[in-house]
Amino acid sequence: MKPTSSAPCALGVGIETLSALRDDALTLTNAEMERLWSHISTCAACQARLASFDRVAKALRRQRDLEPGKRI
Repeated sequence: MKPTSSAPCALGVGIETLSALRDDALTLTNAEMERLWSHISTCAACQARLASFDRVAKALRRQRDLEPGKRI
């Protein structure tokens, strides 16, 4: 799913960084994390990308579990 905003992030924060942030997989110091969240609070591009991750996560949670069937 593409982000709703095609505007680039002014600081160049990449989609991989935002994805890792959302997954709590970044290894940053507290100061670095605070700077990143401070930036995100003012960056429409980063906010749009995070929102798109949320939309995908919601859509995946709505999917039903498939039964494996007789062949397995």
